[in-house]
Amino acid sequence: MAHGNGTPAYVDGVTEADGRHAAENRVRGQHQPQPNVRRASSLMQAVSGDEELQQPVHHPPTVKTFQNEGCSASMRILMRWFFSWPIGGERGRLLTRVVLCILAWAALATVTGSSALPGRDGFLFGISVVIAAAALGGYFVRLLHLPPLLGMLLAGFLVRNVSIVDVPASALVAATSNSTKSALANVTITMSTVATTIANISTTAAVASATPTSLTSNLRTSWSSALRSVALVIILTRAGLGLDPSVLKRAKFVILRLAFLPCLVEATMDAVLANVILGFPWAWGFILGFVIAAVSPAVVVPSLLGLQERGYGIAKGIPTLIIAAASFDDVIAISGFGIALGLVFSTGSSLGFNIARGPLELIAGIGGGSLVGVVAWYIPSIDKSGGHRYRNRVLFLLLGGITAVFGTRLVHFTGAGALGSLVMAFVAGRGWPDADRKQVARAFALMWHFAQPMLFGLIGAEIDVATLGKSFVGKAIGILWVGMFFRVVISALSVARYDLTVKEKVFVALAWLPKATVQAAIGSVALDTATTQGGTPEQIELGKMVLTIAVLVIVFTAPVGSIAISLSGPRLLVQGHSNSLSGTDEERVDGDGGARVRQEGDDEEQHVNATNVSANIQESAV
Repeated sequence: MAHGNGTPAYVDGVTEADGRHAAENRVRGQHQPQPNVRRASSLMQAVSGDEELQQPVHHPPTVKTFQNEGCSASMRILMRWFFSWPIGGERGRLLTRVVLCILAWAALATVTGSSALPGRDGFLFGISVVIAAAALGGYFVRLLHLPPLLGMLLAGFLVRNVSIVDVPASALVAATSNSTKSALANVTITMSTVATTIANISTTAAVASATPTSLTSNLRTSWSSALRSVALVIILTRAGLGLDPSVLKRAKFVILRLAFLPCLVEATMDAVLANVILGFPWAWGFILGFVIAAVSPAVVVPSLLGLQERGYGIAKGIPTLIIAAASFDDVIAISGFGIALGLVFSTGSSLGFNIARGPLELIAGIGGGSLVGVVAWYIPSIDKSGGHRYRNRVLFLLLGGITAVFGTRLVHFTGAGALGSLVMAFVAGRGWPDADRKQVARAFALMWHFAQPMLFGLIGAEIDVATLGKSFVGKAIGILWVGMFFRVVISALSVARYDLTVKEKVFVALAWLPKATVQAAIGSVALDTATTQGGTPEQIELGKMVLTIAVLVIVFTAPVGSIAISLSGPRLLVQGHSNSLSGTDEERVDGDGGARVRQEGDDEEQHVNATNVSANIQESAV
């Protein structure tokens, strides 16, 4: 409505047209305040302290920045980002990681003393350096939009293989003592010169007695293995809580095919090639084959959980399918390795028991994990635990998983521990309310944030380039890639009859590439057995060759497999939010059509509401 002079009518300072448009925008959820109002609102919030005044935002350079701007320009961008103020965003997270690493080492040093200090007795110092370097390496690699575990593996590898000068403490003490005595005993310039010379001679003697070493030369294998196992328990428990029971029920035979066939075929091919090319005896060939064939849950599971959290592949349960099969795969590989090792060395166990070890480990892992998981339904009690219930459940699963992994090692059923942790978390989660299960899963996700650099950093630290200087490395790499080729082909054929597209089958085959955890755990077992049981020089040499090839497996497959999963997942998998495998294509199309109809109905309803509100405003204006 307008006045006779053509000016618009105002109602409480708002024109009729503005009021109508504002009402329609509010109904559609798209209301945007006018620029003047927005600036005034921002200023009032800043003055009142509700909102900080905006500061110039500097973003860290990425790979695309280096490609587009060049190295020098990218370095200037990096320096401007690093030294800009105030500290926040990526720099704030980086500074937080550095400070936390320093505080953790300081606390460890004050509690344990020399064990956490640099030196030949400081085995905890070596562990601290590896974990801190892995955390920073993962952070910087994530800035390049690559999997963080790649940077963690690389950091552990560099810490292990970068040599430093190790000066014996006794030599340094002697050098310091001589320098101090000479300086105190001589006052004249001439005698001071002599004292300086003596100090230099003493220091030179100390340096001469030094030997090149690495920061992890004093890293105890038992500590490294124990920490890796604890981190593995955390990620397997987290994976068990996220398994989809409908997928397991529908795809149980596919899971068994995917677990058995690729592992057995690759181990057999590696054994044949090792016998033909490297001259391995058949038993040693299968020892090598099963060491190579085991897939790494430590690499596969985190990568798949990352895709699952973003919704990739969950409509057909692909993450659940691969995670479940990976646990069975490790049991099969470790059991086959034990059988072949028993054929070479007399370990006190009969051949029949070694052959039956695989099925027994499967039964022990599934049965024991299911039993403890059912117990977790009733302990802690819902009535008596109150708000502390979910924390008690976190502790229950963590301690149960650690007991399973380390307890099965004591009875030489190594493969059952990891499977038991996965099954225990899965069964326990099925009996809890969804809210409790999600709370427990979030707690393990937080623990994994700290356990991830510990796991992958220590795996990277297991790689020693000194063991790779052998003439057969080229042949070993050839054997490795031929076996991997057969593994990829058999993995794709194992899911050929499953309801997957060609792209999804390719992804499953690529997800079956990474190897690290089992190779780091059992790669040296044959050599250790040959050494401790007085094996022949030929057996000791074969054990060294197996260890070398195990190191090569980690070097080539862990980063390649991780990158393949992370980069191919968004391209090969369909992003969705349905965990159900039921329903035909027509039903899914009908569901989408129904969603579109509902959306159109909602839009029409919003339009009617907007019209009604506009009419009310017009009446009020009149």
